[in-house]
Amino acid sequence: MAGTATLLALKASSDARSSEDRAAAERHRGLLVLVLGHLQEHGYVETAACLEREGGAPLSKFQPADNVDLSSVVREYEQYYEFKLGKKPKLVRRVDPSDSAGSKENTRRRPLGRDAVKQA
Repeated sequence: MAGTATLLALKASSDARSSEDRAAAERHRGLLVLVLGHLQEHGYVETAACLEREGGAPLSKFQPADNVDLSSVVREYEQYYEFKLGKKPKLVRRVDPSDSAGSKENTRRRPLGRDAVKQA
């Protein structure tokens, strides 16, 4: 009986992890779609085409919802941050020329690979 409980706990843990992985992949795809829409809206046609090629998922099958674009997401985040913390968020920072192109930022998070987006 104890073995069955352990197997059920392992299965539940695996299912939860799988669900989290799917949600992360969907979030990543949604972000790519928002960026792609922003690039196209502002005339960065070649960059948008490059993103579609390198995006790792058929982004042309998706488009941002009618009431969502990257600018509105950033604007709402700024409003939330200011409401919550009482100051405006700092979205960008200058890069120190002696720093190797902001390499410190690149090591903080491990980006999702193309495989994670393809599975979604």
